Amino acid sequence: MNILFVRPPRTFWPFNSESSSFWQPLAFCSLAAILREKLDFVNVKILDCLPLKIGWSSLKDHIERIKPDVVCLGDETASSHESIKVVSLVKEIDPNIKVLGGGYFFGNMIEESLKEHSMDFIIMKEGELTILEFVKELNKPKKDQDFAKIKGLAFKDKIGRIIINPLREFIKNLDELPLPAYDLLSMDLYGANSKNHKDFVAIEHGRGCTASCNFCSIFAQMSPDKNPLYRTKSAKKSLEETEILIDKYKRKTFNWVDGTWNASPTWIKEYCQGIIDRGLDIQHTAWMRADYVLRDEKLGLLKKQVDAGLVESIIGAERPPGFDSQLKSKLNKFNYSFDKCNEAFKILKKYNKVYTIASFIYGLPEDDKQVLKALNKVVHSDFADMVFLLPFTPNPGTPEWIKHKHSFPTKDFRKHNYHFPVMGTKHLSTQQLNSWFKKVLFWYVFWPDRLIKRVWSETDERKKRLHKSLAQKILLASGTKLFNLITLNKAHESEFGRCPAWYYC
Repeated sequence: MNILFVRPPRTFWPFNSESSSFWQPLAFCSLAAILREKLDFVNVKILDCLPLKIGWSSLKDHIERIKPDVVCLGDETASSHESIKVVSLVKEIDPNIKVLGGGYFFGNMIEESLKEHSMDFIIMKEGELTILEFVKELNKPKKDQDFAKIKGLAFKDKIGRIIINPLREFIKNLDELPLPAYDLLSMDLYGANSKNHKDFVAIEHGRGCTASCNFCSIFAQMSPDKNPLYRTKSAKKSLEETEILIDKYKRKTFNWVDGTWNASPTWIKEYCQGIIDRGLDIQHTAWMRADYVLRDEKLGLLKKQVDAGLVESIIGAERPPGFDSQLKSKLNKFNYSFDKCNEAFKILKKYNKVYTIASFIYGLPEDDKQVLKALNKVVHSDFADMVFLLPFTPNPGTPEWIKHKHSFPTKDFRKHNYHFPVMGTKHLSTQQLNSWFKKVLFWYVFWPDRLIKRVWSETDERKKRLHKSLAQKILLASGTKLFNLITLNKAHESEFGRCPAWYYC
């Protein structure tokens, strides 16, 4: 049986370069690995069009040559339309090919995916054990197949009814999972030309989170109910994977996809000490919680993280000073405050090589000009090395999505790309929010003591490159937008992202 995972061509975020936009599809690698380990009758392939520069014109030829029995798809909300195009393409090639969807988007848009987009099966939440049982069942004679018994699976039955099976229990011991099938990818292409994230790899040690933020896709995907669930591999397992990625795949930058890399102090202590003891010369980028940064500094673990190669810390501050009450009441984010985030960033500044990124959400339903004014002050402060302003964008499966999904002015999911707001507030329209964001972006580059000054004054070479790269990308994005306005060019990339030259090839 031929199983093919496909990540189709897509645009990329305008503030990224093509060399660093496309991380390895770690979920595909994890699913492929367990199929290959447990089933001797499958041939598994991953077709990642992004590093291979496979455009839409040639994708069909690749699928026809591989002759898959099952095509597996999983995409983020903003790029889900690209995977939906693959469904139509596959059914055009051969209606008998089964299409299996999963991930943050399809796993939470079951009826739409099965009814409107001709998918055959959907995996809900964590996928390794479900896909294993699914492929085993599919390999049986058709008369003996019973997909209704597979937990975590949704499908259309023989008469077209949508069947949603009970959810599956989450895997308790992540150490039992095999090493993700990185060998099915052209690993040398990922980050080959990146200056700041050289030879990177996507890797995880934990799943879920200790928090239950109501806007977070990770919480929606990796929790069984309204309560948080956090699991982590052992440090020993993570060190084994790290050494393989260094020795076999020559990886130098470890981009951790964990929602909270520093959730477990035990893992942090053992893993980082292992990196130091082995003398491994690598660097790490990670999403972290501010309160755990404060904890780790007191325990002496933050220095250990830096000594082990931490060079980039991303922290979600979410709300500006004066609006802490919204963290709990509007975002369900507990034990958090702007002051804690501010203290965490001050601590991180002591470690000069760590580049700090703070993300804030704007455009919550109650936001007004006072919130925007407070955010603007943060942007023009020394709060962090970089500040990301992300429009409030509820994603399928999250409580905020359930609350607001009928309020969106459009059902075009391409707009859920964090470029522009998808909905206005009680006090501000999407146009007002968008106009404010563009002004903030412009002055972030050109204000005398902001980004340009940092390019010249920064002493750490990697930080200097990151400042310079960000300034160049903002200028390029602004210049492209201005050019499109002058020439009346309504290109796909002008609204939904930057379109690679090979996209249509």
